[in-house]
Amino acid sequence: MHSRLIAVAAGLALILTACGERTAGGSRTANDDFRRRAGQAIAAWEAAGKPKAWTSGFVPLEELTVLPRDPGFTDNTRLAYRIGAYRLSGRLPEQTPRQGTIRWPDGRTLSLPLISARDAYAALDRGTMSRTVPDRASPGTTPPGGVAGASAVPCPECDLTVTGARLGVVSLHTSRGVAQVPAWSFTVPKLKSPVVRVAVRPETAGALPTPTPVSGGTPVYALDAVPGDPLRLRVTVLTPSGECGARSVHGRVYESAHAIVVGSAVTGRTGDCPGFGTARTLDVTLTGPVGGRVVLDTTGRPIRLGEHRPIPA
Repeated sequence: MHSRLIAVAAGLALILTACGERTAGGSRTANDDFRRRAGQAIAAWEAAGKPKAWTSGFVPLEELTVLPRDPGFTDNTRLAYRIGAYRLSGRLPEQTPRQGTIRWPDGRTLSLPLISARDAYAALDRGTMSRTVPDRASPGTTPPGGVAGASAVPCPECDLTVTGARLGVVSLHTSRGVAQVPAWSFTVPKLKSPVVRVAVRPETAGALPTPTPVSGGTPVYALDAVPGDPLRLRVTVLTPSGECGARSVHGRVYESAHAIVVGSAVTGRTGDCPGFGTARTLDVTLTGPVGGRVVLDTTGRPIRLGEHRPIPA
């Protein structure tokens, strides 16, 4: 949730297997290693089992704060969004229906209790500890609030000002497919998109299963959809740097009917430097939309669309 280096994987994507593995490059050894670990990740996910809510309840596969359109971020507004630096200017609606209805494309529905606009805003705003600006001098550091590449320099003008809100719906990836979910839409003049927060009470949402970690897998620290392109995902990984650096890093994806594994293939490493690396953001191309498929990294851990995790220093 932060200012980031962006390295988009280049070249024509090659379909390697019938199950939908795609790569933008990398050596045969690196590609084979990713394929093997992706298979292990899916096996671990399947072995973890699914809760009853997976097929009959509401299990989000996406973060509950959503940008329905390209927001036109600057470095500062991107950081403010990721760390929750908001300021309220104006009044929020005081009336909230007791329940709202989630609707799936197959016609199924589910009614759940809703939160107020004020509670939804409180879920966005993380307070004064988030008043930070990008720190280009020391990328990869993690200050309070868990944002890589930021320092504790006050920046009141970086806050996202909210001027109003209305109750509507938002498209959200869930374990049962893309659903229309009740949501509060907040007007933020600095952005080209409203900031939308799901209005369903968080405690009614089912949790993702936690599989046994796959030994030797590589974590993914951030996962984003690419606005306007349902076949592309954007992933952030740590790759070797310095004396242990890599000649090239390529985004990788492995698809099955029920899961997608994302990560990278690194070639040209000259050594092994645990905990020492560079954060890179890479694009990967899918053979079909995410839909109701879970996204995993090669540790077997699920990651939601829009989720950003702290990057180790």
